[in-house]
Amino acid sequence: MPSSGAGSTGKTATAVQMATRQKHPAKTNLQSAPLPNAHIFDVRSFLEKNLTSRKTVNFQKNAVIFSTGDPAANVLFIEKGIVRLSVTSSKGKTAVVAILDAGNFCGIWCLAGQPRRASTATAMAPTTARVIPKDEILRLLRTNPAFSEYFILFLLKRNMQIGQQVIDLLFDPSEKRLIRALLFLAQFGERTGDDTTLSRVPQEMLAEMIGSTRTHVNAFMTKLKRMGFVEYDRGFLRIHRTPLMSLL
Repeated sequence: MPSSGAGSTGKTATAVQMATRQKHPAKTNLQSAPLPNAHIFDVRSFLEKNLTSRKTVNFQKNAVIFSTGDPAANVLFIEKGIVRLSVTSSKGKTAVVAILDAGNFCGIWCLAGQPRRASTATAMAPTTARVIPKDEILRLLRTNPAFSEYFILFLLKRNMQIGQQVIDLLFDPSEKRLIRALLFLAQFGERTGDDTTLSRVPQEMLAEMIGSTRTHVNAFMTKLKRMGFVEYDRGFLRIHRTPLMSLL
């Protein structure tokens, strides 16, 4: 009987231990899974702590950061400002392929073996960029799973944006593409209630963003101004966001 009781007590203790482990699964998983959520990964702090190269470069508005054909030997992390990526055809026609704000990586295709830049990067506002040698960022991707997870998510989001731009160019009329471009730019301006004010935005650039002509952009911007969706003068562009969104 005593031996039977000891065995029963042993089984009870085992059951309690199992129940305790099941009661706190989050703690166990947290200890065994060092990867942080890619959505909350602090990439700025990570780069500051782990990069051996600490070179940063400041660019004035409209300064060229790199040009098509330049050697692609590094990646730039935008710490402050806005960068426009554009390409120019052999006939001289320019198209904007992306606009990147602070927290984005620029010049990433060198990581896939691209020897020279395929686009031109221009600062749309005073910009500060951290210069990361290609070999160093590849080292971080190989040795740090958390950063690798974050970077993969970043690439997927970038590809989704590019895919959406292609769909817009194929199926949306130029007027709707212009509205989308204005709403996209609105996130970089100074907000006052429902309005966003930007410093002068050239209509040539808007034409490059939507794959149209300056004449067409000018005609539609005039129409939007007359209808009260935007206001613009030589020094500013004010976008009334909610009314403009109603046109989509």
